[in-house]
Amino acid sequence: MDFLHDRLKRMLPLVRSLDTQLGEKIRTESVTHQEMLRILHSCESLLYRLCIESDTCRRDALEEHRRRLASIMPDNPAAKGWKVFSQNDEDGILQECLRRLSPAKTFMEFCCGDGLENNTHFLLLQGFRGVWLDGSQNNIEHIRTGLGGLKFNNL
Repeated sequence: MDFLHDRLKRMLPLVRSLDTQLGEKIRTESVTHQEMLRILHSCESLLYRLCIESDTCRRDALEEHRRRLASIMPDNPAAKGWKVFSQNDEDGILQECLRRLSPAKTFMEFCCGDGLENNTHFLLLQGFRGVWLDGSQNNIEHIRTGLGGLKFNNL
């Protein structure tokens, strides 16, 4: 995890610089509307960069974990992970498990989210049949409007 620490450490001077700029302007009460917008835009840009760094760090950490696991336990399905529609590497892990089991190609997913990032979307595209369940009306509405309905041949 040293790489994560190093990346975040590099971002710290930017955060401090923005904090100092904003603090000085507010203390002197000489902030014009334009200056405040510029500072807010800088903060927004920094937050965006931090989010990208955070996601990149998460993916790097996951890849490092997978490499270590594969070197110790090469047959572990978690070492075979990759992402298509899942949140992390569940698509690849499921594919490896299914390859070993030869299932009936039927699934049920609880807490399926909005249908775009879950563990069974990729299975649907491979001809599996299944049911998605979710407790959020917003997610169900997104599936209805964004994916074209609530009843499909395979879902």
